[in-house]
Amino acid sequence: MGATPSPQPSSKAVVQAAGELRALHLLRLAVTGTADLAGVQESIATALTEGLGFPTAIVGLVDDAQLRVGGWRGAGRDVVPSLPALPIEDGGPLAKAFRHPGRIVRGDLGSRRLAICALAFRNQRLGLLAVDQASPALVKGSREALERFSQHAGEVLAGVRMCVDRTRRLAVEAERTRISIEMHDAVIQSLFAISCTLEGCARAADGIDVEQARRLDDCRRLAERTLAQVRQSIYDLWPAELLERQFLGRLRDRLAELGSPDRPLELEWEARGHLADLSREARHILLCVAEEAISNVVRHARAHRVGVVLDAGSDPIRLQITDDGCGMAHDPMRPQFGIRGMRARLVPIGGRLEIDSQPGSGTTVHASVPRSRAAAGSAGS
Repeated sequence: MGATPSPQPSSKAVVQAAGELRALHLLRLAVTGTADLAGVQESIATALTEGLGFPTAIVGLVDDAQLRVGGWRGAGRDVVPSLPALPIEDGGPLAKAFRHPGRIVRGDLGSRRLAICALAFRNQRLGLLAVDQASPALVKGSREALERFSQHAGEVLAGVRMCVDRTRRLAVEAERTRISIEMHDAVIQSLFAISCTLEGCARAADGIDVEQARRLDDCRRLAERTLAQVRQSIYDLWPAELLERQFLGRLRDRLAELGSPDRPLELEWEARGHLADLSREARHILLCVAEEAISNVVRHARAHRVGVVLDAGSDPIRLQITDDGCGMAHDPMRPQFGIRGMRARLVPIGGRLEIDSQPGSGTTVHASVPRSRAAAGSAGS
């Protein structure tokens, strides 16, 4: 008997496979030839129309701060005009799509009923694509092709977004460094010279004109306060690695102030993420909480080691201070002013404080702040 011939793919399957390859080729071109997110959106929409054959396609980006999808770009005929930013978590089709990224959901966008697919990568919501379903495009084969394509589109969008974010961060840090250097070389030196001159004038006037000496001394104090404020502004402009050194330096200074030679306390430090991403207020509050926690360790814990971990890249932002000291028993009748003070500091930025401690087992202080309240540029920063 002769060998049974293997089944040949249908012409429809061949056309569909060729369309998928064409769509992936256009997606690859987006990676190599596009430098911004808008260009990637347009490339994804073009791949859907020219590769997979959908008559209309639109692509939007996720705004995590507003929990909306907007900035729509499209390709094909009858593109949805002036589509507004749409909420993700309103229980509608977008919410359903983001619960199952890479799966097709049918729903209304504006005045059009479209097939919607959420784009995500490693649990990060990135965008949304939608295609016109007025054609026979969403038969089983093309539906699966669209879902496969969405996985690749999510990876491409994530890669380009990471590059864009990194480029922006480097540009911001370079500008911060330039401004801080100029402020240090010009403003700081001038204020220092003014302060020294006023101090000399006040001393010269002392004993001759008491009122004039007092006024000169007031001016000197104002110049010194302004000098301190400008220095703090320079610290806030510094890139993330310098902010980290400042944070660590303040904690070490605190240990030096409170510690004693006969009971040295070892400080272990770990920072994750970019401290420059946090607002000045959030950095100041977290630093004050860490300093207060270290003060409590020095005064009460009889510890040999204290570890501080600040994760500025998480959501919520997390600060953890752990010691290997004697621990403490929770007493609801004890005022615990230090702990109450730390909690009060965190309130303005929506933070929370938790204490994990048992007698003889050390203590861990957990502080957390919602990223939406701690990020640089957020309301109240």
